[in-house]
Amino acid sequence: MKKIGIYRITNTQTLEIYVGSSQDIDYRWRRHRWNLRRGDHPNRYLQRAWMKYGPDSFVFDIVENCDVRNLLGREKYYIDTESPQYNIASEPSSPMKGRKHTDESKMKISIGCTGLTREVSDDTRALLRHVNVKNGHNKPVEAIDPVTGEVRHRFETIGDVASKGWKKSAVIRCCKGKMQSYQGFLWKYESSVDLTRNHSPIPESVRAKISAGRKGKTHTAEVREKIAQAHEWRSVASFNPNTGEIVKIYERMRAVEDDGFAQCRVWVCCQGPTKKGKIPKHGGLGWKYLT
Repeated sequence: MKKIGIYRITNTQTLEIYVGSSQDIDYRWRRHRWNLRRGDHPNRYLQRAWMKYGPDSFVFDIVENCDVRNLLGREKYYIDTESPQYNIASEPSSPMKGRKHTDESKMKISIGCTGLTREVSDDTRALLRHVNVKNGHNKPVEAIDPVTGEVRHRFETIGDVASKGWKKSAVIRCCKGKMQSYQGFLWKYESSVDLTRNHSPIPESVRAKISAGRKGKTHTAEVREKIAQAHEWRSVASFNPNTGEIVKIYERMRAVEDDGFAQCRVWVCCQGPTKKGKIPKHGGLGWKYLT
């Protein structure tokens, strides 16, 4: 059975100690020795002592066996009473509590960060805008009173909710139906938004990369036959994947190109949900055949 409790590592040359806790003491001791032999132990004080005095100068023993629920409390007790010289943290439940960078460390960090800049190309910016719009980050949103149904707040973009200290991620999850409410409001994308136009064109440089990656690849005869059937006089409709509300109806598949959508992507969406039940989307919309 695993030994649960408090252990101690003692330097027999200096009588300095290290105190720790573990739910598997034998494994923790093997891990300590492995890191110390490799020279990459996270405790620099224990590592330096090991290299100076050698492995034979250290003795490992179990101080107390206890329940896992009392583990951190008992470790804190022994740290306070025995004042182990090799322990870096004084608070087991929060190892970084009370620890700060020295002025020398702050200066080194400052020098290391000097001159570091992130330059983003125009193509990358355009791609980021395209992704943000597609994911709903730049859509106007409304906060609705769940009792009266009145719109209490309206924001031009989801990013504007930060002005009230609210989280964008929570608002997006509500708009996508993954959360019921946030900050006491129901959330939805503004109904006046034309979802068929709510996307940005893909930059030409990105199109060129996609084209180069597809060069030389061809569809099988079976796939070509299915595509040909789909491109015949079949009506398709785009719909809001969250509410199921139809956004626009197209009399034939080819007509989706008039709104900037790709026939091949629409065709894939029209094949229905994936094996995991996820609705495939194109341009932020779901697609289905009407005939």
